[in-house]
This record gives sequence, structure tokens and C-alpha cells, in this order.
Amino acid sequence: MPRTTYQVTTHEVYDATTGEISRIEKTKRQTVKIESGQFYMTFIDFMAPIFQLKNSTDKSVLSWLCCNAQFDSGKVILSAKERKICCENLGISRSMLSKSLKNLSDKRLIAGDDGSYFVNAQIFWKGDLKTRNAFIDSKEFEINFIAKPTDGIEEIGNTEEINEHPNEFEI
Repeated sequence: MPRTTYQVTTHEVYDATTGEISRIEKTKRQTVKIESGQFYMTFIDFMAPIFQLKNSTDKSVLSWLCCNAQFDSGKVILSAKERKICCENLGISRSMLSKSLKNLSDKRLIAGDDGSYFVNAQIFWKGDLKTRNAFIDSKEFEINFIAKPTDGIEEIGNTEEINEHPNEFEI
């Protein structure tokens, strides 16, 4: 998404023939294209625990896929040439790449096979919000979170057993 900045400068000009001083305002407009793909790197490490990404290779592959995803589709074409580039960039073997792709697919962070993958648009997106929403509506992406009790927290039974009147709250 481009960002536009404006800079207004004022100069005083002296006219030697008339002796008048005139003020001239100049406005400079500069449009800068912002690389939207860079934001993927910001969140993957923080999202990794939520999606149980313990393997650093999986995180690196997901990051690479996000950075190389097509704008407004999340599609990544992994031809033999692209696989080689990915492996060289990440310093991994082709078998490690294949294992990571399977792990990411099993966690439903990516979908696809045979060299054509989509990054799950519910989690990672590079593009227009309207296009993302239309894309999500047309695809079968689903994310399930599994919450497990930790030490010191007791699991409670069905909430209907605890509260016979779910629409009534105690204050």
C-alpha cells in the first residue's frame, strides 16, 4: 500500500525592477511503496507456540512461504527450482523441506500439494482485506485450537451441570 508524504516550503523572492518581495510556496509530493510482505517475520515467532511449532525448520519454512506467497492469493508455487532456492536460502535439505511441508500441512497452516501450496489466509495474509475475506469464504481452511489444562488447574465438568440456568449470572 503506497504512502504519500507532502513537504511545503516557502521562499521569498526579491524583484529588483519593482522592489517587491514575493512569497512562493512549493509543495513536494512523494509516494513511497511500502513492502507489505515484511510483516510476516514479525509475528511467526510469537504465533509458533499457539500452533505448536516447536521445530525451527518448520518456522523457517513457514516464514519463507509467507514471504514468497503471491499477493492477494497466498499461493506459493514450489517448482523444483523454487525448492532448490528455498533449501539454499534456509540451509536445509530437500527431505527436511518435504517433512516441514507435511508438518505445516498437518497443522493446517498451509494447504496443497504437488508444488502448489496456499498459506492459510485465516492466519497469514499479504494483500487486500476484501480479497482475503472473499478468499476465506471460497476455501476450506479451518484452524482448531486444543486447550489442555496445565499443572495446578483442575478440569471442570460440563458447564450445564454447574449452572442450571445458563442465562442467569451471579454478581
